[in-house]
Amino acid sequence: MLRLPEPPPVFDHQTRLAVARHLCQRLRARYGDEVRAVFLVGSVAKGTDLPYSDLECDVITRTRPHRWHAFFYHGLFVGLSFQPWEAYRAECATVTYEWPLTQDAPWTALPLYDPDDLLGELRRLAEAALATADWPSLLAEALADLYEQVSKVLNATLADSPDPLSALAAARQAAYWAAILVGLANRHRYQGARTMYRESLTLPRLPAGYADLLPRLLLGAADLSRLAEDVWRLWLACRALVAACGATLDDDSLARL
Repeated sequence: MLRLPEPPPVFDHQTRLAVARHLCQRLRARYGDEVRAVFLVGSVAKGTDLPYSDLECDVITRTRPHRWHAFFYHGLFVGLSFQPWEAYRAECATVTYEWPLTQDAPWTALPLYDPDDLLGELRRLAEAALATADWPSLLAEALADLYEQVSKVLNATLADSPDPLSALAAARQAAYWAAILVGLANRHRYQGARTMYRESLTLPRLPAGYADLLPRLLLGAADLSRLAEDVWRLWLACRALVAACGATLDDDSLARL
């Protein structure tokens, strides 16, 4: 059995909800009308939190600037993201190429305080953004970040002086961007970072060999030549999937400058 030195305390879902409600009351008491809404986000909002999960809240303000406040509350790790309404609204009305993982709040947030139904407005804006999103361009952006990591793996493994640590780190980043790309190709929102890779394997549109390559890149390979081969095969398969979706990074004529 694993024994952690000075192990962190364990919290259950109901305890986290109670802490979230208490923090909401304290925020309203301290900032008054400056607070327009408080949303519970992350795994607790989705009901997927585990014994060591943290507690995250988005605090929507009228004018107070963005600030990330992280702290321990009686041993529970808490993250409060203060965000002015107009900036938060604009973010929810835009689809970025990390959408499969980072932009689920309009659908998964739980309002702890929302007298003006801001969450309802955010959902309408987010749905409209999805309907008009340029999915091929988003796929091309994700493919570009994937290739950046692929090139790092190749440089670290095939150089005269190989760098195993850099190669392994870049390979895992390549796996991340491949999973993001798969989410975009399937227009699928992941439940969270913890489940993203497992979820991606169940989606219908996958790069060739993805189910075998993804775990190997995440776990790492002792043989650096095998790692380089795997990441290059993943690149070729992802590039083919993106092409099938109508996107490419090729621009030999510089027509898209």
